[in-house]
Amino acid sequence: MSNKKKVLILTDSVANPRAFPVSDKTELEETYPYLIREKFSDFVFWQLSLGDALSNKLYAQAVSYLHHWSPDIIIVHSGINDCRPEMASISLKMLKKISKLLDSIFKSNFSEKLDKKNFSINKKTSKTDILSFKRTLKKFKLSFPKAIIYWIEICSGDEYENDRPGFNIKADKFNQVIKEIYDNNMIAICDLLKDEECFNVDNLHWKKSAHNILASILIERISIDINNKNS
Repeated sequence: MSNKKKVLILTDSVANPRAFPVSDKTELEETYPYLIREKFSDFVFWQLSLGDALSNKLYAQAVSYLHHWSPDIIIVHSGINDCRPEMASISLKMLKKISKLLDSIFKSNFSEKLDKKNFSINKKTSKTDILSFKRTLKKFKLSFPKAIIYWIEICSGDEYENDRPGFNIKADKFNQVIKEIYDNNMIAICDLLKDEECFNVDNLHWKKSAHNILASILIERISIDINNKNS
């Protein structure tokens, strides 16, 4: 058996390369998982980065296929898809059609009064309730008790709140859960990224500068924690 350290990386789309817009483009070789892999070239890596993934799905993949692999380090970058306010079940397009029909019937101005944000976003509902999110975080620790687990703080650009009203409050609550479960192994990154204007124009995905910042933090933490574990 190899004595190489094993690293499991589980993320949503934020860790993936991004081709657009061109001014914010991030190549695969510029993403933080790739940069970490380059630094620790003598480690063995396995990565799953899945767009729109929820934390419990990433956990299910890890425990189903990698539990016996017994990774030494697990990096989880997930939570924004769990906590963000969801689109209402009835679409804005459909609401506009209904409002125009009402206008024609009642000679009203419903369509002019249609507020996109109020109708398209349900501020109270997210894909994952906070108790389920907390259970998932605990299950990671229980299923991989020997691993050093790092969980990346949930964050976005300042304007993301405009697209998903209520996001900031939900993100704060979910981050409190991460901090409660993982304490110092929650990697606080939001303030650094916002100070450096590291977000893509969608206020969700990252520019290469953000990947560089997180890679530097994780490389330092991994180096320290592996040395402490081996001493």
